[in-house]
Amino acid sequence: MSRISDSIDAVRPYWDAFWSGATPMLCATLPKDPARPVPKPPLGITAETDLDALAADLLRWEEATVFLGGALPFYCVYLFDGYNLVGEFLGGEVRRCGDSTHMVPFVTDLDAAELAFNAAVPVAERLRNVTMHLRERCGDRVLISASALAANLDTLEAVRGSMQLLMDMEDNPQGVHRCLAQIDAAAAQVLEFQSKLYDFDTFGSVCRHGLYSRGRVGVPQCDFGYMIGPERFRDFAMPYLRQEFARLNGVCYHLDGIGNLPNLEMLCGEPNLHVIQWVAGVGHYEEDWTWLYEKVDALGKGQMRRGSVRDFEHWYAKHTSPWQYWIISDSTPDEVAACLHNIRVHNRTISQGKRI
Repeated sequence: MSRISDSIDAVRPYWDAFWSGATPMLCATLPKDPARPVPKPPLGITAETDLDALAADLLRWEEATVFLGGALPFYCVYLFDGYNLVGEFLGGEVRRCGDSTHMVPFVTDLDAAELAFNAAVPVAERLRNVTMHLRERCGDRVLISASALAANLDTLEAVRGSMQLLMDMEDNPQGVHRCLAQIDAAAAQVLEFQSKLYDFDTFGSVCRHGLYSRGRVGVPQCDFGYMIGPERFRDFAMPYLRQEFARLNGVCYHLDGIGNLPNLEMLCGEPNLHVIQWVAGVGHYEEDWTWLYEKVDALGKGQMRRGSVRDFEHWYAKHTSPWQYWIISDSTPDEVAACLHNIRVHNRTISQGKRI
């Protein structure tokens, strides 16, 4: 077996226990030599980066890093940073705009639009080429996996335009739902495309935040929810988000910006949602969000958090909601190992003899 297959086999029992709600998840990627850390290559660069150089960087990072808890050496294929993949499979054109990208809106009539998955679009071949190249060069040591799929209102915004969509929700709600249903069907087909390309049946899948599942893990979102209020979010976003959640075995919801906070309780009422990833947004990162973390816990959902082993232990001593996911930093391998040992001792559902 390859090194990555051995690594996956070692952590699967821990991840199975996590998704069942039985145990918190700790992931730590620490440099073997703290004086000479090797950074992981960033996401969103595969469309404009020499793939041989990227593969070499991934191998150097994997070799120089120790992976503890549920951590795996992985790399998710994002062609660009912050682009809408489902929109590309619908025929959308991505353009560079400064240091980011955007999709050129092309839907002019909601009632006549035919938004269908097209496996013959150029992005499909680009994804195959990038994935196969990286897998051939470093797939024995690094799990190459899929990008997250933005769908629902976020994709309709990308192909229709923000201001136009806001007016559509008032003037033509039936047309909005017509297009959202088509987008949801296309998103399901893009997920199937990814499942085959990245061989989820063999390797499982990992999202950009490092959450792994032997099935399908994803990071659904509706950033457009920031602008529309909870009533429209309930009517226009939730029906399609529910279907996205149902297609996944592990769901980490990307809750982005203070304008999306009124949607939190609605989202946490969904049984297929496991983890909330809170992104405060520009101008709010330094605020104390303890009240929000407490609220999410009270609503019975897990959270994606970052901190030291001490931070985790302090939190976990007082909070017991399932699916607590901590990315450990500012800790030594011995501290991480001791914490993982305590978790194993208190949770016999995790197979003995595995990594943790």
